[in-house]
Amino acid sequence: MDKKTGELVREVAYFLCHTGPGVTLAALVTAAGQRWMVEESFQVAKGQVGAGRA
Repeated sequence: MDKKTGELVREVAYFLCHTGPGVTLAALVTAAGQRWMVEESFQVAKGQVGAGRA
């Protein structure tokens, strides 16, 4: 939701996945979700140590 207008905002995210045959969609979704948690953790850690500030 946009904080200024209150309108619903939709973001599109995509992942390019290279896997072997037989990998299920559920396994791909699980992997993508885990990657998202790792990225968020990195951002929090950088904020805590002051990295990324100009």
